[in-house]
Formats: sequence, C-alpha cells, structure tokens
Amino acid sequence: MRKLNPNRYLSPIRRAAVCCLFGQLFAVGSLVGSQTIRTKIDDEKYSVFSAALQHFSTTVMGAPSLLLIDGETTWHDNIQAALDEVRHPTPMPQVRDPALTRRIDPDKVREKSRWLKEHDKRILLNPADFAQQISKETIVSWVHECYKPAVLQNAFKVSAKTIVITAEDWQRLGAGEEKSYRDFRKKFLRSYGDNAVIELSGVGFNNEHTQAVVEIGYVIPDRVGGEGYFLLLEKGNDTWKVRCALLAWLS
Repeated sequence: MRKLNPNRYLSPIRRAAVCCLFGQLFAVGSLVGSQTIRTKIDDEKYSVFSAALQHFSTTVMGAPSLLLIDGETTWHDNIQAALDEVRHPTPMPQVRDPALTRRIDPDKVREKSRWLKEHDKRILLNPADFAQQISKETIVSWVHECYKPAVLQNAFKVSAKTIVITAEDWQRLGAGEEKSYRDFRKKFLRSYGDNAVIELSGVGFNNEHTQAVVEIGYVIPDRVGGEGYFLLLEKGNDTWKVRCALLAWLS
C-alpha cells in the first residue's frame, strides 16, 4: 500500500491557518492547486456523503440548520496509520507530578469523562469494531480516491441547508495567500458567519459496494480548531448507514 503524504493536499482553511503561523505557505498552496486532479463524483458517492453528513452533523455538531462544506475533497490522516494505532496502541506516559494532581478538580474530571462517553456513543466510536469490520479492499480504494481530489457539487440530501464553498470562494476570501490571517477571518465571518466548515475525503468501497469509508471533520476558521473521524458505512435496502467510527484527528 502506498503511504499517504499528509502535506500533499491541504484544505484552504488549513492553508490559511498555516500562513498565520509561517507566513510562507502561499507557494505551497499554489503547488497543491496545480497538482489537483478533477474527478467525477457519481450518485452513489453522494449517497455515502449524505449519510455521513447527516450522522456527523447530528451527533457531533448538534444538528445545525446550516452546513458549510468545503468544495473539494481532502483528507488529514492516513487510515492505515490510524488502524495500526488501534491494533498496536502507543503507551501513554504516566504523569506523576503531585503539584499537578492537587490542581485537578475531581468533579470536573468526572463531568468531562461523562461527556466524552456520551459523545463517543453518539458518533458510534468503536475503534476495535472498525478495525475488525473494514475490508482491505475498502482501505485500498479509499487511498486511491485520496490521490484524486474531486470538486463537490451541492448534491447532498440532508435535513439541513447546505452551502458548498468553492475554490473561487476561498480565493475571494484570501485563503492560502500571504496575507494577514486576521483579514481572512474577517472576510469569512462577514460572508458565512460564525460557522464551522465540514471537510470530506474521497469515498472508498469494497468490491461489492456494500461497504464504504469516508473521512469527515469540521474546522473552525475563526479559531482554527475542530475534529475528524473515519466513518464506516454499510449498505442495506439501497440505503447507506453509519456502523462505527474511528477518530482521525483532533485540533
């Protein structure tokens, strides 16, 4: 399996955020744009996108009435690396600082733990099941799709209103250019309000097209934060449904 290069394709928001930090990514943004391959998205992929959007926006984002969607497929994490971490987890370092321990509020820890459990249950987060159920052909198909980023149309069938932010829209906002990130944020807020932007990867299928995987996440241009998941979907009675999820990234 070819190893994905996480720096090859950056979403416009990520380009703008990195510009804020380094001030030099405009050249990289141009390079990424020149490497982009436009591919056609068929109806079945839009059905997978729609099921993923409905599930993600409802369980993670609190069912907003408006969904802003990046107009080009992108990805942030290597699914094979995420699966390897599930099968062979990296040991977490133990913190044994008495001073730090004294500052921890047990009630807040319990409240946060309870919230995380409810959140994971809603999104159907189950790394072990995800790793066990996903087929090799689905993984290979997903990797292949990620090397062919595609332009998205507003063809999603979800309960919320959807707006697709095109490459021209991002250019108008100044994303990925060597300009002040503050100016970009002002333009974004003026155009789209204080809303997160959802990003979608390509869709990977098994040979029978009864299983699909997609990476979906949201980023917050005004605060440069967000989270993303791999969603594993199954098709039954001509309907795609999310079966389980795997954390892809957290910002």
